[in-house]
Amino acid sequence: MAPNVKSKLAKVKTGKKVEKIGKNVQKGKTVKKHKNMKKEKQKKEKEQDEEEVVVDFEFFNMSEGDFHTVKQFLSVAFGPTGHPINLSELASFITEELADHVGTTVKSDGEQSDPLAVCTCVPVRYFPEKSTSLVSFLQSHMGDEYKIKEGTAIVLFERFMNLPAGIAGPVLSNLLADWQNAMKEDPSFKVDQVIYMTPVYDFVKSALDEEMGLQAEDLIPEESDKTENFYYQEAEYLKDFASHSFTFKPVSPHSTTDSRRAFTEKGIDASRRLYIMSFKKFTEYVDLVNEKLID
Repeated sequence: MAPNVKSKLAKVKTGKKVEKIGKNVQKGKTVKKHKNMKKEKQKKEKEQDEEEVVVDFEFFNMSEGDFHTVKQFLSVAFGPTGHPINLSELASFITEELADHVGTTVKSDGEQSDPLAVCTCVPVRYFPEKSTSLVSFLQSHMGDEYKIKEGTAIVLFERFMNLPAGIAGPVLSNLLADWQNAMKEDPSFKVDQVIYMTPVYDFVKSALDEEMGLQAEDLIPEESDKTENFYYQEAEYLKDFASHSFTFKPVSPHSTTDSRRAFTEKGIDASRRLYIMSFKKFTEYVDLVNEKLID
């Protein structure tokens, strides 16, 4: 596998509060400057200059210690229950057998900390009994339009939504390097097709507006809002490389539809999009992501 890498990948701007308050009260005198001082303080807070804070993200090979986080990410992706996928078995497969060949985690507090992102591939012909339930689940959402073949691998790239897009290129490059090395050692990793899964969302009617008694015509999103939106910036390029695409909803997702507008004026309905492409197209996609999302 590729060696562990430490790299500065993201620069997050944040305001730094620095304020000195002088003593304005002289002994034996009353100073009526409270209101003016309060206004001046508020003004200074609004005019604070932003300063760059560099956040270091470290890349580590997948390991057994990442089992619980991997299982949690899988639970969000597919739903914790109500589907044929044994999440514990799949997480063990990813962090043990597959981890000997492929798999990258992104952390910010050392190797023993919990991953902020995980990325791997599951080749169908490598221990096929371990991927049967995953393949069956995905196939059920494709119908007769596309049949998952033996020479296929499923790419899983899951991360916290607030991580910067700049990590995507290096993470996918690490996966590709691991994958190409694994192909030399084990023919099971050689594939013709790649299924790439990514989270998407649609705007939907807001339950909060319905409770407030707004008319139905006011609840329907505008036409421009009816297209799928991507949580991850790099996913916007996937359609240019894919031959097929399919959408499914997690059976019982942790992140349920935001119909009460906790984060936007409209409700949000989350789902997953599957993009199918050749392995060659996948390598071209990784190159493009590295080109477009340079930190």
